[in-house]
Amino acid sequence: MIPPVEDQQNATRIPVGYVTTSRYCEAGCAFCRLASPPPTKIKPSEPAAAVVPAWAEARLVKVRGGLFTAKPFDFWVRWLRQLTPRLAPGTTLLAFSPVELWHYHETEHRSLRDLARALVWAGVSALGPGGSETWDVARRAAWSTRRITVEQWWQVVESAAAVGLSYTVGPMILPRQSQSDADDYLRHLRPIPPLHLELKPLHSQGTRLQSEGSPQIVEVAEWAARVRTSRPTWPIYVRWPSPHSDAAAILGASGVSGILIPQWEVEV
Repeated sequence: MIPPVEDQQNATRIPVGYVTTSRYCEAGCAFCRLASPPPTKIKPSEPAAAVVPAWAEARLVKVRGGLFTAKPFDFWVRWLRQLTPRLAPGTTLLAFSPVELWHYHETEHRSLRDLARALVWAGVSALGPGGSETWDVARRAAWSTRRITVEQWWQVVESAAAVGLSYTVGPMILPRQSQSDADDYLRHLRPIPPLHLELKPLHSQGTRLQSEGSPQIVEVAEWAARVRTSRPTWPIYVRWPSPHSDAAAILGASGVSGILIPQWEVEV
């Protein structure tokens, strides 16, 4: 059940900027919309070119990309090291996910700790949530046949935590999910507190899951309430497409700390 809505419980609006390293990806995840064209493209050697004013508008910057990025890992480490001084004070930087780090671990034959340590040096706060959409074996097989296993995902997280790099986790919320789905997901979480948990409602239009539709805000709020009960101290974020005051009140009453509001996206 969703708790009574009170104005003072409104979820905070959190402006987010997205930096996409590559739209080429062989993973073929059923829910992915990354293939849509970005509004702006900048050169990797110029971290703030064409969008200097935009960096100040984001409290959270997410660096994401296709699974098989063409450039070596150290290229992006140097690029991130150039980028971080240009971010507004207090901006949180997420870069890459356990899926991408595992890719570099295999293709460049480097330890997971070495890769994570390089991201810390570059100024990254945490890994993105990619690969944590579901722990259910059947769904993972149907949605992401080329993604890493659950055990490998957590192996990356544990290696990152050992060198001071945090992580984020992001369950995918489907329409008509039962309450036991949330409980099952929570049972598979490990005792390493993330920077935040991001509820990711399925936006199915234009994906292979289009027939599923998209969840209603009440369904997302019910998930949030169960997460909040299980993890009372964890920040919970939601990327909701319509961040109006009613959505902020409903989600806030259910324990959501903030609504992620996309401000801009660039491709490098």
